[in-house]
Amino acid sequence: MIIAIDGTAGSGKSTTAREVAQRLGFAYLDTGAMYRAITYKALKTQIGLEDPGAISRMVEETRMEIRMANAERGMQNPESSNQNPVTRIFLDGEDVTLAIRSPEVDQRVSLVSSYPRIREKMVELQRKMVNEIRNGIICEGRDMGTVVFPKAEVKIFLNASLRARAKRRQKELTERGIHLSLQQVEADLARRDRLDSERKVSPLRQAPDAILIDTTDLTVEEEINRVLEIVKKKLNFRIRKQWRWILARWVLNVIFYWLLGARVKGRENIPDTGPLLIASNHLSYLDPPLVGWAVRKREVHYLAMDGLFQWKKGFAWLMRQYNAIPLKTKGFDRKAFRRATGLVKSGEAVVIFPEGARSRIGKFLPPKPGLGLLALQTRAQVIPARIVGSNHSIRALFLRRKRWGIQFGPPLDLQITMSKMKIANIKERFQTVSEEVMGKIAEMQVLNSNH
Repeated sequence: MIIAIDGTAGSGKSTTAREVAQRLGFAYLDTGAMYRAITYKALKTQIGLEDPGAISRMVEETRMEIRMANAERGMQNPESSNQNPVTRIFLDGEDVTLAIRSPEVDQRVSLVSSYPRIREKMVELQRKMVNEIRNGIICEGRDMGTVVFPKAEVKIFLNASLRARAKRRQKELTERGIHLSLQQVEADLARRDRLDSERKVSPLRQAPDAILIDTTDLTVEEEINRVLEIVKKKLNFRIRKQWRWILARWVLNVIFYWLLGARVKGRENIPDTGPLLIASNHLSYLDPPLVGWAVRKREVHYLAMDGLFQWKKGFAWLMRQYNAIPLKTKGFDRKAFRRATGLVKSGEAVVIFPEGARSRIGKFLPPKPGLGLLALQTRAQVIPARIVGSNHSIRALFLRRKRWGIQFGPPLDLQITMSKMKIANIKERFQTVSEEVMGKIAEMQVLNSNH
């Protein structure tokens, strides 16, 4: 579960995120500390902050290690630890967790974090770290809910009046032995607000689906409780959804395995976590639930023809409950692919049938470029899957007259395919990738062993 907490400087993000993570036993990632670390090293090595190229080269040569609080403990017995959750930052082996909190870094971090290449590197690292967390994590920053994790299950945006934020920041600095006037602190926060909100790449803004909390008149405890209330409501909903998937898989196991004799090979090729695309041939209406049942260890999302959602209201509701994404069959459905891309980048698994239609006689149809688009934009692992026999009659399957099931192949290294491409037309590039994957599916051997 990813909880994204964004907000303005001094709005209480760090204090609230740390304490909520502690009480829930979640991992905690302070992404702002990563940009502070880069700024700190640039200042320390006297690299010109106005030179994004020099800073980018410095980042490439820097070994950054992030040690997230509670990353190993997850949700087990959170109250048993008195550890104050802090994201510890190491640069080239040196712990700079405290050093990056100086006023000098405060004044310059917004400039450094505005450089596109720096943000690209940090976002890549943030997503990689979060994908390695098996339980909940709270990510705090300025673009968590809008850019880094657009499909986070909970998005919260904290804000407060400039004067309230300045008083809090002045108190923080005073406790660390740094004495600045309220006017100085207020001016610096106003400058950072302007830089953060006006930068071209990942500007500070509230995500449309984020919950706004104005912390101006809230105590720290009230702020923490407000966030906890929101998160716990979502957790209760998530638990109900997990039971829904468990029940569905149990029912499908009875139907597919015990009654109809479906077989599965290659489950070991499916990673338990992380961004994933599963590309399969398509023979019948049984295919989507077959893939979801066969994956077993994780939820999957499906791209499904929008005509299915217009069949019956109850059926459309059921499809949405099990993560089906309506896809228009005519033209390019930008909305559906944007949603699928966001899900994959957030670490989810998306199932796509590249042919775009069922081949009831079992022959492969020419693939559409949609799979190539998703693969190139997300750079996720792609697992090829071959379904056989699902186009036979239920009677034939029940009587075991026909062999049927699904086989998952090993992950495809499409980066090699992409690096060899010399195609300028972007649509042709997408099409080439889709054809490459369909070729791998066609090469897979038909099931020849038991479930």
